[in-house]
Amino acid sequence: MDIKSVLEKVMYDNRINKSQLASRLGIKPSQVSEWISGKAKPGFENLKAICKEFNLDANILLGLKKEEPTSSNME
Repeated sequence: MDIKSVLEKVMYDNRINKSQLASRLGIKPSQVSEWISGKAKPGFENLKAICKEFNLDANILLGLKKEEPTSSNME
């Protein structure tokens, strides 16, 4: 699973949109849009923030593990 797919699943599981994800991470919605479209990838600090915010294993987010992401930070 690539970063784009993991982010889409996290957003779906947490019932949030791109703007809400951006707000939770303290970034602009356009950055999230670029990640989802595959035009860009999150930098190190944003990867850490995503993992921390959604209780994700960084290995899953980076595609190093094949497991499905599970998000326990439901609102």
